[in-house]
Amino acid sequence: MNPRETNRTESIVTGLVGSAATADHLRYNSVPDQFLVMAGGSVALGDRLSAGLALRWEGVPPRDLVGGNDGFRRPGYVVALAPGLSWSGDGWSAGLSVPWNFLKNRLDNAQGEPGDATFADWSLILSVTVDF
Repeated sequence: MNPRETNRTESIVTGLVGSAATADHLRYNSVPDQFLVMAGGSVALGDRLSAGLALRWEGVPPRDLVGGNDGFRRPGYVVALAPGLSWSGDGWSAGLSVPWNFLKNRLDNAQGEPGDATFADWSLILSVTVDF
């Protein structure tokens, strides 16, 4: 959550049609709330290797919980199934996950106008952790 309403940078709408033709609530980019909820589990495949599976739900809501709703935003959410592998060693670990978005939903913005959110079909998440 962020109480800030806009970031004072002109939106793509303003760039495409000009300031005079852009509605006030779309003139600048929004600083929207975002969310990510993930739940899953993993199983050991040996001393240093494990496999996991998670369900992810992430997105940008049309209305903020804190602050106003002005500004250009692309509201919507995706639900993904995320299989992954992780390796661990002495003082390090690495993980690889490939979330596959099987549900994609565009939402109307706070003013009730159709949303134009865009979603990838899948992504690649690589993480590396080193103990100091």
